[in-house]
Amino acid sequence: MAAVPTPRTRAGRDGLAAILAEPQRALVAFDFDGTLAPIVADPAEARAHPGAVP
Repeated sequence: MAAVPTPRTRAGRDGLAAILAEPQRALVAFDFDGTLAPIVADPAEARAHPGAVP
């Protein structure tokens, strides 16, 4: 398992503490199309940038 990065801000530290305290209540969402993957006409064709996966 990868190490959890240390948040740089108070809000980040508070957010991480909340997730770690009650992970069953956490929602972690990522914007995929256009952020982790190029925008494509057909969403079924979306693939992550090679560096985003690791």
